[in-house]
Amino acid sequence: MHCKNNKKSLLSYEEDYNFLQDSPLNPLSKEPVKFGHEKIANVLSDTIIHSAPPFTIGLFGSWGVGKSTIIEHIQENLSSNNIRTVFFDAWKYKGDSLRRQFLICIDEQLKLKKNLKKTLNQSLTKTVSLSLSETLKIIFEQTL
Repeated sequence: MHCKNNKKSLLSYEEDYNFLQDSPLNPLSKEPVKFGHEKIANVLSDTIIHSAPPFTIGLFGSWGVGKSTIIEHIQENLSSNNIRTVFFDAWKYKGDSLRRQFLICIDEQLKLKKNLKKTLNQSLTKTVSLSLSETLKIIFEQTL
């Protein structure tokens, strides 16, 4: 990359830079997976296929170490074994009802056609009309 212009610049350099994307490797693209991610995904996939439910698997690691890449490879492995999966990003819904959003993700990704998004996202409160005297009575009772 060459960064020079006619104006006085704070930066003047002649270096080649390669910026890497921070996104999971797609298992269908057949990009080379480094750091043993594919082996980890294969072991976890095999564990899932051969374990009796219920069970839980946790995948922990620092930001950027390849957890999403491993998960995508696991999903591909399970899909090739006719096992359907749901990917739920809890961080995406912080501040919202995780249970409601999880059920909506299940409905949408497994194509259950239950229309849970419309049903579960309806307001949980019901509008009530009160007369002025009823409103004042409630306010007065709460101040005592």
